[in-house]
Amino acid sequence: MTKKKPKPQETITVAKYKELMEGPTPKKRHKYGAKKTVWDGKSYPSKAEAERAAYLHALKCAGEVLGYIEQPKWELGVRENVYRPDFLVWYRDGRVVAEDVKGAESPKFRRDKRMWARYSWIPLHIVTRNYGRGTAWKVEVVQPNDPLLVCPEEPDAFEVPE
Repeated sequence: MTKKKPKPQETITVAKYKELMEGPTPKKRHKYGAKKTVWDGKSYPSKAEAERAAYLHALKCAGEVLGYIEQPKWELGVRENVYRPDFLVWYRDGRVVAEDVKGAESPKFRRDKRMWARYSWIPLHIVTRNYGRGTAWKVEVVQPNDPLLVCPEEPDAFEVPE
């Protein structure tokens, strides 16, 4: 009589064991309801950002935009204050702007907007979808060194002329 070899047992990780015992973990929803979207083989954190990338690509094909970079790193004042706008865009007329696609404005973004106004040297375009209002995109422009957004060091640093 020949002895049968025992079947090798499958080894699993603790996380896999918990998943088998508890069932699959539900997908975590985005805080502001954004849904990941893939366009042209790239994944974008929101549908609006993917649509803006498609729009910029169309402008590039039409010759209105010379080029754009996605997620450039931008230091605002000191190394610790790093901000990443969604796009850095070069237009044919010579303008260079940073664009950030927003659905909702968080308190952190309001702080970043003030930091951008104080420390940046190019405008920041805050782009939102403009559903059903004629144009596809609504753009708010934050100019560098905009005194309305920069928090004064002292309460009366900006006096209103009479």
